[in-house]
Amino acid sequence: MTFAHENNLKIANEYPDTGLQDDVKTFEDKYRIEIFTHDQHIIDSIESLPEEDREKFLENALRIGIFAIYEAKGKIQKNIIGDEGEKLLKDLKTSFVTYRESLNSEIQASLKEYFDPTDGRFPQKVERLIGNNGDIEKLMRNLTEKTEGVINNTLSPMIGPDSPIIKNLKPDEANEFIRVMKDQVNSVINLQK
Repeated sequence: MTFAHENNLKIANEYPDTGLQDDVKTFEDKYRIEIFTHDQHIIDSIESLPEEDREKFLENALRIGIFAIYEAKGKIQKNIIGDEGEKLLKDLKTSFVTYRESLNSEIQASLKEYFDPTDGRFPQKVERLIGNNGDIEKLMRNLTEKTEGVINNTLSPMIGPDSPIIKNLKPDEANEFIRVMKDQVNSVINLQK
C-alpha cells in the first residue's frame, strides 16, 4: 500500500504517534493513496457513488477510519490498563490478606510459645526465677552466705569468743571488767555507810 493524496493528511500531523508517518511518502506536501482491495462491500459502496464524489467519500472514509482506529486504540488501551489495574489491585488484596493471615498465625504461635500457662517459655522462666530453689533464691542465698562470711570474719576478732570484750564479760574472778565494776559498786556503797 502506498500513500499519497492531494489533501494534506491532517490526521498524520495531528496525531504524530500513529506511526502513519513511516508509511507516508510526501510529494510537495500532497499525498497519493493507492489501495487495492477485493472486499466487495467496499467496491460496491464506492461504485454506487457518482465519479466526482468518490474522492471526497474515500477521504472522509479514511479520516473516519483513522479516527475510529485511534478511538478504539485509546479505549482498548484504557480497557487494558483498567483491567490490569483491577487485576493488580485484586492481586495486592489477595497478597495482603494472605500476608495478614500468615502474620496472625505467626504471632499467635509466638505468643503461645512464650505465654502458654502449661508449657510456654515465659511461665517456665518465671518459675526458674522465683520458684523453690529458683535463680533469685540461689542468688540471695549466695549473697547472704558471702555477706555472713565477711561479717563473721570482720566481727569475730572484735566480739567473737576469744575477743577482749567477751573475755571481760565472763563472770569469773579473772574477769577484769567485773572486778572493776564490783570495786566501783563497793566504793559507792562504802561511801553511803
